[in-house]
Amino acid sequence: MRPPPAPPLLERAWIAPAGVALLWTLALGGWSPTPQDGIDFVRFYQPYQHLLRESVLRGEIPWWNPYSSLGRPFVADLQVAALYPSTLLVLALGPWAGWIAGTWAHGVVGAEGFRRLARWAGASPPSALGAAAAYLFSGPALARMQEGEINYVYALCFVPWVLWLSAGLGQAPTRRAWAALACVFALQLWCGHPQIFWFSAVGSGLFTSGLLASPPWPAAGLRWVRTELLLVSASLASLGLLGFALLPLLELAAQSNRAQPNLAFSGAFAMGGPQWMSLLWPSGGAFGINWEYNIFTGLTVAAAGLVALCRLREPAMRAAAAMAAGAAILAAGPATVVFSLLYRILPGMSSFRVPARAAALVTVALILGAAAFAGRPQGGRSRLAVMGLLAAAFAGFVAFALGFAHSAAGLGTQAGLCVVAALGWWLWTGERAPRSGILRVLGRGVLPAALASELVLSLHGMKELYVFQTEFPLETVVVGAVRPPGAARSVAPERVCVDSTVFRENAGMIYHVASVVGYESLSLGRVWDYLHRAIGGDPSHPYSTIPDGHIYAAAPGLHAFSLEESLPIGGSELFLDRHPDPRAYLVPRMRVVADSQAAISAMAAGADFHREALVEAPYAVGLRPDADRPAGTSRISGFGLNDVDLEVESPGRALLVVAEAWYPGWRAEVRGVPVACVPVNAWMRGIEVPAGPSHVHLHFHQGGLAAGLLLSAAAALGVGLIGWGGRRPAGPIRPADDPGAP
Repeated sequence: MRPPPAPPLLERAWIAPAGVALLWTLALGGWSPTPQDGIDFVRFYQPYQHLLRESVLRGEIPWWNPYSSLGRPFVADLQVAALYPSTLLVLALGPWAGWIAGTWAHGVVGAEGFRRLARWAGASPPSALGAAAAYLFSGPALARMQEGEINYVYALCFVPWVLWLSAGLGQAPTRRAWAALACVFALQLWCGHPQIFWFSAVGSGLFTSGLLASPPWPAAGLRWVRTELLLVSASLASLGLLGFALLPLLELAAQSNRAQPNLAFSGAFAMGGPQWMSLLWPSGGAFGINWEYNIFTGLTVAAAGLVALCRLREPAMRAAAAMAAGAAILAAGPATVVFSLLYRILPGMSSFRVPARAAALVTVALILGAAAFAGRPQGGRSRLAVMGLLAAAFAGFVAFALGFAHSAAGLGTQAGLCVVAALGWWLWTGERAPRSGILRVLGRGVLPAALASELVLSLHGMKELYVFQTEFPLETVVVGAVRPPGAARSVAPERVCVDSTVFRENAGMIYHVASVVGYESLSLGRVWDYLHRAIGGDPSHPYSTIPDGHIYAAAPGLHAFSLEESLPIGGSELFLDRHPDPRAYLVPRMRVVADSQAAISAMAAGADFHREALVEAPYAVGLRPDADRPAGTSRISGFGLNDVDLEVESPGRALLVVAEAWYPGWRAEVRGVPVACVPVNAWMRGIEVPAGPSHVHLHFHQGGLAAGLLLSAAAALGVGLIGWGGRRPAGPIRPADDPGAP
């Protein structure tokens, strides 16, 4: 059955979705606390965007970030989204205004995509628009945006487009649809969260598998193979389109602290029992669900969605049910025996943790099912099934609330919503709905009112729950202590290691102070391992975004950091060192060790790396410092984001050690002649210098960028030729239950 025609305003592309997106943006940004108060906005998004904007406006691209984690690549970190188009809005308008414009634009994309997906599934125009609103206000999008994970939510806005285009490839594949899907995949990955790209690709495979699972089976099998090959090739083409961003990221991942693939890592932070309740019960008050697990859809949507997904004879619902079932298995993690099997056979499964994130696809499926349910009159059994589910939900709420000592007011609210939702569905889906008068207003108003009430309660609960420390007044005190007023500013940024509740891990990007720790997904493995093993900690702990907090207390005794200021967690006094270890020094002797781990062990055991540099065997070839000569002098004469200049005076051939993080992209010139820049002392940079005075110039060159640009150009040409040469579909993608659909 084709979906009913829409009023001109609702079918006029982008107008109604733009209004929904505007409402979503205003609800998030116009009602305090806003995403600007979210932990990721304050600790990650704001500092990174500040550094990017400040650097670009003065004409410099920050390929390297010297201000966190002893230095690390900046643009290569895909999560920074430095090259993503909406970042241009931040450059022009600033972080907050850029967020408003970018969020509205992505909201339009997400709402229009879900409207098209719902119309394909048979929803009426009002129901499709309501589904678009429900998706933007659902737990995966709303909770994460409120927490400040901006680019994560931007990537979620492309999920409906992936499913809609995948359905088209399953029904009537065209070259243009394939090219469009490749571009959507690329945009989604470009947002900065590869895990969403991965579970979207898996979800599209499950979605089309359910769509095509109908007799005759031989023909269905051939269509399935064809469709899955098209999906795989489209996802691979999208990787090629993003070559300029992915090849630098792969280099960073190879040098990072990302743990070796193992089942425990991949299954970390899976969905548990009470967390599935977030489907029905808004977070807030006594029922607080972490944003990683929040999949709220609400009573109104969940009840109808579950009933609709049981209609396995309808291709669209069969597709959504297959996707929801697969996503639920992934989200449950090691709680099911299937997870360990998928870990071994599903490509990409071992590369990510937090399987709970895949539960966002369950939310998508339920909203899609509810839209299809609302889009047509329903028989008595379907309507009674919804009433039964709402009654069961009410009984469950009573038991759950009593167990959690929930307030009577909260229980009364849930009970009232059960009644209103039941009445709304009964009136909305009736075959003989009144055509005029107060009954029509009531019949068409109760269900939207129930949905709107749940969304408002959800928004209020999330804003109440996801409130974090947003003011750091002592940051200026920290900077003032290490950089007293009137004192000459150091050429290299002063280095601090201060409790993150006082000085944000990434605040150095704002104040131009270098921090030992950082708040990031991928830290450099050499630095990360040294930080932990030097204090007797475990580098493999599951919270790989932030290091062990004991580092703050142990930092003053770790002379490799060249610290000028530190403060342990809970401390009340700053530890200042006006004569820290030098950031650059000459060493006449070297000791060859097997690898970086051997160097870390030697440093932790007390090796004097200021007199004898620890050089790994693969990098020691050709290095011949004059061990019998005394050490010379060195000083940093210039320090930029991507460049460091030093002046050296050495009695003989020696190793210049720079206590900044080593990375393959660092190049060195001594007296204008290129020389090797090798890792020494596990994580520092080492350059051999000759006897006499020398000017040493270090420059960071982002590896993989040139090859990535060539790959992207070739992929863009290929995708463009395929899409341009393909025939245009005769009309919009048809609903899956249309008898005319293949």
